[in-house]
Amino acid sequence: MRKEIGQKDLILNRYGDRVRAAQEKNVDLFHTTGWVDETAVKKHGDAVIVRTMSIEAGPEPVPAIWALSYRNSSAHLEQRVKEKVRVEARFAPEEDENSGTEIVTAISWEGDRALRVFFFFDRDLAPNSTTRIRLTIKWPKYGADMLDGQVEPNYWTFRRQTTGFNSLVIYESEFAPKGVRITPLDGSPRPDVDRQKASGSTLVRFALADIKVGQEYGYRSELIR
Repeated sequence: MRKEIGQKDLILNRYGDRVRAAQEKNVDLFHTTGWVDETAVKKHGDAVIVRTMSIEAGPEPVPAIWALSYRNSSAHLEQRVKEKVRVEARFAPEEDENSGTEIVTAISWEGDRALRVFFFFDRDLAPNSTTRIRLTIKWPKYGADMLDGQVEPNYWTFRRQTTGFNSLVIYESEFAPKGVRITPLDGSPRPDVDRQKASGSTLVRFALADIKVGQEYGYRSELIR
């Protein structure tokens, strides 16, 4: 069974690579709006990442596969940890975002630092339509570098036209008992840092309105010792 699953993922990823390459040549194929990232970093650096966004199709149908890369700052990620990463994607309609059906996905790794997620839609997205999706990633040891005293870069590079981006990272008290020190990247706005008195968690909010394609945005974070 494990061998069959591995062969299936290999085929899906090979097909996905071709579609991704074709999509990157067509910048007007779709645009992204309402991109929201919510990340909770828990004890031992384990994290749950929820990404919600709307895909606005251009004048042509969007192929049944859509690719997304999610980058982690860890310089090395053991194979056994990679195998524990779990991904789920669903359609998330505005009227009832919890009612959407599941989207078939496949993942592949680009070295130790990037997780590529392929979305296999049941049909092409219609021209000029808007489709809202939600991606959930459960990632063990996601924040392990910070526990080791390293500075972790949190950054985003937008490869397509994107309207509206918001990120919320919650560093729970068991992970960051004394809080987190934040330094914005050059050219990026300073995030809003809020230390919660009741829970002891540190909330980092980062928002972008005027987004330039290809430019890197974000900040660096490290634990206060």
